[in-house]
Amino acid sequence: MLKLKRFIVLVPAVLLLILFTACSGAGDDSKTDNRVLIGENEDLLSKEYSDDTGLWEKEDDVNNERKTTAGGNVSQNDHADGNEKGLSKNGIPGDDGIISITREEAGLSTIPELDISGSDLNFSIQSLLERPYVYSDKDYKSGLVYDENIYGEFIITAEWFDDYIIGEIKTGDSLSELTAELGEPSCIIENTLFYKTTDYYLGFYGNERVEHAIIAKKPEPYPSDILKTIIKNFSKLFYYDSESDPEVSQIYDFLEWLGYVYGSGSMYGYSNSGITMEAYIEDGITVYNNFEGELYDIRGDIYNFEISYVDTDFMMDGMLSALKDYILTNSEFEEYGVASPGGKYNSLYVWNNSQSQYFIIRALDNSIPDQYIFLSLAGEYYWLNDRYILYQDYYNLAPLIFDVETYDEINILEKTGLFEFEGDYYGSYIFEITGFQNGRIIIYCEDEDRFYPIDYSFGQNGEILLTVDTGETGND
Repeated sequence: MLKLKRFIVLVPAVLLLILFTACSGAGDDSKTDNRVLIGENEDLLSKEYSDDTGLWEKEDDVNNERKTTAGGNVSQNDHADGNEKGLSKNGIPGDDGIISITREEAGLSTIPELDISGSDLNFSIQSLLERPYVYSDKDYKSGLVYDENIYGEFIITAEWFDDYIIGEIKTGDSLSELTAELGEPSCIIENTLFYKTTDYYLGFYGNERVEHAIIAKKPEPYPSDILKTIIKNFSKLFYYDSESDPEVSQIYDFLEWLGYVYGSGSMYGYSNSGITMEAYIEDGITVYNNFEGELYDIRGDIYNFEISYVDTDFMMDGMLSALKDYILTNSEFEEYGVASPGGKYNSLYVWNNSQSQYFIIRALDNSIPDQYIFLSLAGEYYWLNDRYILYQDYYNLAPLIFDVETYDEINILEKTGLFEFEGDYYGSYIFEITGFQNGRIIIYCEDEDRFYPIDYSFGQNGEILLTVDTGETGND
């Protein structure tokens, strides 16, 4: 029997260990964890304003961080002048409690954009960046893996990708060959070298040689004052009708994802332009260093949430997360994957929580992308052939057969008419698949202390045929 493997998928808030000075602020002893909290409480803006320093200052007793907001200076963006509503001429917060600050005051460094246009990006990769919706089985078979999560859309080069990635760089080339072709990277995070350009991000994973590359398109342009719009409308975002308010609609257009995360008790919103937000448990907005818009501080006595500035590139964070997930999935397939009898597929069952479980079905000839099939399993599962999986439902223990090619589900007992439920719910009975071999499935009913044998075979078109002792049959 094949034992069911369950995996807990964790998504930490911060996955990155920054090793390159361009990735985050460095050399500033006043910041010990690259995080500056703005608007944490009303004391932040209740200190006496000093015309000499132009800063509102408060020492953090926990990390010895210095928190600052702009006083005499306005935002570095041209259209944010001192007469804008909410700001006085010297930058002191006005009636709306919002004040512009600089990137330096927020503790955000700027990761440089590099010109690597002298090396041509692979044509297929470039085409998928511009039109991801044309991704096909042919692209996957060539070694280009499309991945989409809350961070955005990515293209990952698989281990069998044998074409040039960019310029003369291919999988297996040394990192010294990589830097000779493209120059020094914008940033190094763990063992991934990132090149940030005006159009896209390009990351290369490997210890001494290129093992995988990951590519993502830079976010689309957005209003420079989008953060102020979010601040003003924060309380509306998670339950508001976007069509009734143009500002909220603008925020929805800016976000890639907005919704509830299972088990967290909170609502979250993400933009790969470098802003995340959380509501209900810990209300707040987090701004990352790839955000290029205007930055603000807020008065804690007006707003009941905080703004945090984190000196990490959110896009690079997401790309690294996607890479790690891809590599981890490959590793789990090697250790726990179950091959179908004819060697056509490999299967992996993933359990996140009671509301999120799924199969990953992988074609061993790389002919099609991995198929994610959301099913709830209890106990063990079995491949009957290269098409059908035998398992029990997690919630009611009903014995089922799943067709991985058509996605059809067959309820064995109902299909054969072998067991009369008389209107009772499945949960009233306890079933167990005790075995299958030589074309026979054995199902045990604990309530009756009885074994039910069901014979199976396959028709000319590969469909499964079920036969019971009475001679009755159920055809798929």
